[in-house]
Amino acid sequence: MTLPFPALHNKLFQVGLSLFVTMTLYIGPSSAAPWTTLEPGLELGEFYGSTPNLFGSGKISILRIDPKLWDIKLYSRQEFGYSSGISAQEWSKRHQLTAAINAGMYLQDLSTHVGYMQAGDLTQGKRVKRYQSLAAFSPKSEGLPPFRIFDLDEKDTDFTRITNQYAHAVQNLRLIKRPGKNRWSQQNRRWNEAALGEDKQGRALFIYSRNLLSMHDLNQTLLGLPIDLVSAQHLEGGKDAQLYINHPKHTEEITNSLNHPFLGNSGRLKAWPIPNVIGISKRPPTR
Repeated sequence: MTLPFPALHNKLFQVGLSLFVTMTLYIGPSSAAPWTTLEPGLELGEFYGSTPNLFGSGKISILRIDPKLWDIKLYSRQEFGYSSGISAQEWSKRHQLTAAINAGMYLQDLSTHVGYMQAGDLTQGKRVKRYQSLAAFSPKSEGLPPFRIFDLDEKDTDFTRITNQYAHAVQNLRLIKRPGKNRWSQQNRRWNEAALGEDKQGRALFIYSRNLLSMHDLNQTLLGLPIDLVSAQHLEGGKDAQLYINHPKHTEEITNSLNHPFLGNSGRLKAWPIPNVIGISKRPPTR
């Protein structure tokens, strides 16, 4: 359809403004401290990537969690008998979670995790050989790391031993292999991403990248940030990917809402219902 001149001029102005804002965002990270402490053991970092992209602000939100102070657990629709999936925000509200993120991709039944998932007494799926990343938390005995992302192709890594030692475990596609190796070759496909990471101190990282990037470029971006990332696994991309933070100092639903000047309010999409999440809640104080 041919646009009348005023409408075309307005559209071109919006595109030009959009590109200007996008490029401005990539001048570089702010000189301010990247982390905001919400409370002990829980910090929010906001960063920007280095690759300009029209569709997405480029912002990367990372919630850094000390597993010694916060419980990390899996929550499943099947476990609680829900008739359908719910958004990460709704998961947080129903189960008093301080934050929730996708647990991983799921099958066409809209319930079952694509790889292996163990949430207490509930077990879903089977081990998938090509999924070389296994995140484990809630150890059953003392002396074990409270959170760890294991590389299943390492010689001394025993899948059965790990799943016996931890109450919660989830297998997903690997993004970054310990101690910080990008495991994705370049590709044409690009999407926004929810990911789970681990840093050098063994802290869990809930990662959400609003930018549409290939996984190779996302990995390079994450490894270039001052977050001491050593390992990461893919949780979800596209419309399903989401992170919800529910804290008095910061409440935010982060999903595939391309809230960009060019798109305006119409760019915001409603969070998709998801069947499984990783959620955190504060540990009770030890006596």
